[in-house]
Amino acid sequence: MKKALILIFFSLVSLACEHPAVYEGRADYMRYFKEQLEDPESLKIYEEKARKVSYDKAVFEVDYGAKNVFGAYVRKNIRFETGPGNSLVVNGEYYKF
Repeated sequence: MKKALILIFFSLVSLACEHPAVYEGRADYMRYFKEQLEDPESLKIYEEKARKVSYDKAVFEVDYGAKNVFGAYVRKNIRFETGPGNSLVVNGEYYKF
């Protein structure tokens, strides 16, 4: 019983750990949203699919909603590719911070 509890604990801890490319990539695309949205506080992420491509590169597919300039909520899907040096590609176009 004791071994089983230890195994479960370490399994949960290892699942909670994210790769640095995913963690840093998420911070980059959140920065993009804060700079580009009319009302960044209205951002709601419905679904995020993240995968690590290499040690320092990750790809995200994000289903999100936010208020537009007229105050109406709009829901969109967007693809982010993040890489070293805070490089960000949004739907195939390079974005510079």
